[in-house]
Amino acid sequence: MDIPHLSRAPIVEALLDIRVEPTVDSTSLEALKSQLGQTFPKVRPMQELRVGLASDETNVGRRSNGFEFRDSADHWAAQTRPNGFSISRINGYESWQELRDKARGLWNVYRTAASPKRVVRTAVRYVNRMDLELPIGDLGHFFALEVRTPAALPASMSELLVRSVIPFESEGSSCIVTMLVQPVKPEDTSASVVLDIDVFIQNELDAHSDEVWDRLEQHRSVKNKVFYAIVKEELWRRYQ
Repeated sequence: MDIPHLSRAPIVEALLDIRVEPTVDSTSLEALKSQLGQTFPKVRPMQELRVGLASDETNVGRRSNGFEFRDSADHWAAQTRPNGFSISRINGYESWQELRDKARGLWNVYRTAASPKRVVRTAVRYVNRMDLELPIGDLGHFFALEVRTPAALPASMSELLVRSVIPFESEGSSCIVTMLVQPVKPEDTSASVVLDIDVFIQNELDAHSDEVWDRLEQHRSVKNKVFYAIVKEELWRRYQ
């Protein structure tokens, strides 16, 4: 399938995620702060909430879960965690090549400092937002998803949430597709439809293998296949 290029793609966030084993110690994560600080001057610690249940009481605690880094313009965000690494392009998305190359450079920094042995999960996630004039009418005019209001009910719809998990057996991956029509107010003239496509594989690779990047390229291909299978031509052509 030839993938059309969308010069004004409706992508609000594009994320690449790599999970590792064994988990990384906090000293290694602390060392990354100085290495990433020039590129990502905004740094905040992340914490994980832990709840323990005993026979007669509930214990709630927090523990360090790595760091989140952002650039000065808030266009890039990276996370270094005990169980992995992720990077996001937030608004202003330009290309897969830009995201991949940025991720690969930062992954090399993370891998050198943290010394993970295995990659156990890889994922590519794209969040798209498309604005449609109200009233939308039949969503099937824009999306190849069968979402219909029963004839006995009012035809209008103020909110919608649809989620499905699709296995791609030939690639060995799975895709979580979530579509959301965000709430509208009486004075609104348009509604935002969010299409969230999350492609991932869970199995082991050597942390130093280039197969990690081959797999992420495959995730991106699956993501494109899903997007153009769901979004109809009349709508995606608006973003060319």
